[in-house]
Amino acid sequence: MGRLGNCTIIVVLLAIPMPYIVPALFRFRSFPLDPVVGNVEEVGDEILTERITGKKALVVGGTRGIGRGIALQLAKYGADVSVVGRNAQGGSAVVQSMQYIESESQLENQKQFEDDVKSGKRKRKHHSYAFDLSTVKGCQAFAKRLEVLGESFDYLVMTLGIWPDWENPNTADGLNKVFAIDNLARFILIQKLRKLLKPGARVMSVLASTMKTGYIDESVIKDVVTGKINEFGFGNMPELMLTAATVGDVMLEQAGKRFPEVRFIGTHPGLVATELLDNTFPKWVTKPAMTLLLFLGVLNTESACGRIHATILSSENVEKRQTTYFNFLLDGRKTINLAYDDDFGKWLWQTLEEMMIQYS
Repeated sequence: MGRLGNCTIIVVLLAIPMPYIVPALFRFRSFPLDPVVGNVEEVGDEILTERITGKKALVVGGTRGIGRGIALQLAKYGADVSVVGRNAQGGSAVVQSMQYIESESQLENQKQFEDDVKSGKRKRKHHSYAFDLSTVKGCQAFAKRLEVLGESFDYLVMTLGIWPDWENPNTADGLNKVFAIDNLARFILIQKLRKLLKPGARVMSVLASTMKTGYIDESVIKDVVTGKINEFGFGNMPELMLTAATVGDVMLEQAGKRFPEVRFIGTHPGLVATELLDNTFPKWVTKPAMTLLLFLGVLNTESACGRIHATILSSENVEKRQTTYFNFLLDGRKTINLAYDDDFGKWLWQTLEEMMIQYS
């Protein structure tokens, strides 16, 4: 048998156990199960439609990647969805996809849909906004825009995030982009959009909840947050990324204590095939790599990831605590210990509030 044939056999043999190995590895590297919250039950389309129809959702970061996948699935199951991202064209494309996703045949129904919109028989349910949320003022301007429009939401989903930018690491505010977008922007949106949330609303932050991503000392986190450590390279990149993951969950836990009328949810999306890798590596590397990893069951598609998050977001499990944490396997789990440290949480909340005022 030739070399190509041998390689094919190896790939096939690898593919067989991968759907079992990958979940096992994630569970091994996860914090313990939360017996109070339990695991979310996987349900069919009919139940998801019943749960989600008529809900109003805002997906921040919904113009691409994981956020786009979640937005499309929420629209599929009947929600009115608004998305926000930096790219107006990307937002328009997602809105167009959402407008037709409920139809079995988009081509057959597209003209009828547009005719119904023009005649007033049907109102557009989905909207997009283009804002730069990397700065404090950008986040505040976006929140003000929604307030002026009189918007209100049942679901707020935040997927905005960024990998380290080695060439231009800081925002216009002078803050590291990872911290500014993954953490501070989400904090500001929770603060500023809270009054637009309906009673019983649910806020989901998609980042790195439930995963044992690695140990980082509390003092290092404080130095990264306050800017005492402000230069990052490959050697200390873990300090930046672990800070972002930890701060994300500490912030959610504190939000749950401060705003009892809202339920807060942290998730880990797993490994998802998005164009994010194209921004980091050449496409001639990422395309075949993602194809292989999808075949092996290592990566989820945007659509599958979106359905998982729609299932979690609409489940009864999130009512069992003020703040709950889940992974892409639908496990309700505990998260990093520092999230439950109230003294550290209070320090972080106050520090983020001071930053919001400073850069306003």
